[in-house]
Amino acid sequence: ESFFMSLVLVALILFSIRDPLSVKDTLYCILSSLWGPLALLTLFIWFKIPVFFISSICASVLVGLAGDNAIQFIFKAKKQKLSNSVNSLSEASLIITIGNCLLLCVFFFSPIAPLAKLGGLMIIGILLCYIGDLYILKGYLKK
Repeated sequence: ESFFMSLVLVALILFSIRDPLSVKDTLYCILSSLWGPLALLTLFIWFKIPVFFISSICASVLVGLAGDNAIQFIFKAKKQKLSNSVNSLSEASLIITIGNCLLLCVFFFSPIAPLAKLGGLMIIGILLCYIGDLYILKGYLKK
């Protein structure tokens, strides 16, 4: 319940700062931002990953990161169209994603099994969030 309530709060925050965007563009930002955490949750279900402290930590961190890129896109869109802001910030988003994945390798290559699981799940989650924040949002905006 708290996972979905956190996603609702992220959506409300994105909706409340949408000033230069239309409602449709705002919904696209919300859907693309929530795609990463929801895709990871789907992987948890498909691969029957139990809900335990590592998967809970991973899900809560990804919900915390959900919407970060969308917030940057929205604030940049105050000066230009949303599609232009996504294109101009996509390189910075890629650099941050690569940096996060490299930092998470500290956990992934840990000899302590729970930390290694956390690192692996977080790397997958960060990559899923990147795909949602950029490619899914770009797909919505092309429509």
